[in-house]
Amino acid sequence: MTEVVASPSAKLSPGSSKLAKQPADPLILYVSNLPHEVSEHFVHDAFYEGAQLEPESVEVLRMGMPHGHKKTCGLAVVKMKSLEDVANARDKLDGRMLLGRPMIIRNDKFVEDDPNYYHGKESEA
Repeated sequence: MTEVVASPSAKLSPGSSKLAKQPADPLILYVSNLPHEVSEHFVHDAFYEGAQLEPESVEVLRMGMPHGHKKTCGLAVVKMKSLEDVANARDKLDGRMLLGRPMIIRNDKFVEDDPNYYHGKESEA
């Protein structure tokens, strides 16, 4: 499975065009494999209703389109309030369906879309 790396904690080094590695925030979850019509509201509700967890913040990533429109990328960054919430969210929501697609929830990176994903195992294509 090909990884798509995006870290909100990565910063440009002074005088460099390369991203400097920064320690990952342990409260951040990377949610992949989302449908393009997803919104922050849908992701928040999935965490609240599916695991009784209240995220501190939810950001659905968008890419620019012509005429100023923005389209979601199928990715979200969710910040939880505690390490216990992070573990519970992964255990209860990884592989859970959201708008007809299984969410892939990781602590370290985004991963490529996989419509056959299920909790604990990536599909074999």
